[in-house]
Amino acid sequence: MSIRMKQFTIRFDPESGGIRHETTTVNFNETVKRANAVLKGFDASFTAPGSDRDLRQLHIDIDVESVTDHAVNVKADFGLRDASGNFDDPYRGFIQGIVIAEV
Repeated sequence: MSIRMKQFTIRFDPESGGIRHETTTVNFNETVKRANAVLKGFDASFTAPGSDRDLRQLHIDIDVESVTDHAVNVKADFGLRDASGNFDDPYRGFIQGIVIAEV
């Protein structure tokens, strides 16, 4: 058994609305038996003019959706809303993570 790690970044373009979902595939040079994803870092910001707002909720979640041969598919959820309680302001950002894989 060997452990390998690879970093990934998922970007979220400016949009308004609820919690958003994106996926990415992290490829390894060996067959992956099992994998998990952990959060390394993130950036989140409102993009509208006058976007100095009180923050109500920041939602970030990453999960391994599937493992197939050399590929690990990772899903990220990302949401940012202000004190109004609505996801009505455009926001953007990125999530950085690390896939830890048993090969």
